[in-house]
Amino acid sequence: MSYKSVFLLVLLPILLKIIFIMKYMVYFQTIKFKMSSGFISENELAEKRRCRQEEWEKVRRPDQPLEAPEEEYDHRSLFERLQEQKQKREFEYEEAHRLKHMIKGLDDDEVEFLDLVDRSKLEEERKKSAEEAREMADFRNAVASLQEQSLEQRIQQEIKSKVATVPITNRFCQYLIRNCASKCTSNRITMYWCLAWNFLQ
Repeated sequence: MSYKSVFLLVLLPILLKIIFIMKYMVYFQTIKFKMSSGFISENELAEKRRCRQEEWEKVRRPDQPLEAPEEEYDHRSLFERLQEQKQKREFEYEEAHRLKHMIKGLDDDEVEFLDLVDRSKLEEERKKSAEEAREMADFRNAVASLQEQSLEQRIQQEIKSKVATVPITNRFCQYLIRNCASKCTSNRITMYWCLAWNFLQ
């Protein structure tokens, strides 16, 4: 084997790999330089302006200007713009979750207090309903007693009028009617018996 064959077999593939790697390194460095420099040529700006003007002509109304308005350019650095966006997102997140942090569970003391308030309200309602029931019963009793008194007064008046108009022949009957008239409030059975006896006569 000669040196030429060794060179071709061993070193040539290595050299080709090195050349290939260097070629791609140069390519990536130029791309990186273009991305990091932020330099935009006048031709690129003119092309963008021309495209924007064409788009403007498609959507422009007659009352709008002929030339497309310039894009607003933010002169701040990328860090400042990203920082502002980050602060906006944080603020929106805090606003959305602030209400969630404001709501908290009840303590044992608060639960006991609310139970006490509920029990006191129930007790007041029970007392109120018992008071109303008692007043209604008193009212019904008063109405019933007034009706009884008026009934008894009417019966006494009828008895007196009957005694005065009906001639009584029997002494026993006269005795009963006098007793009925004087004792009608205490003994109703006697009064009714007297009235019945008087009508039968």
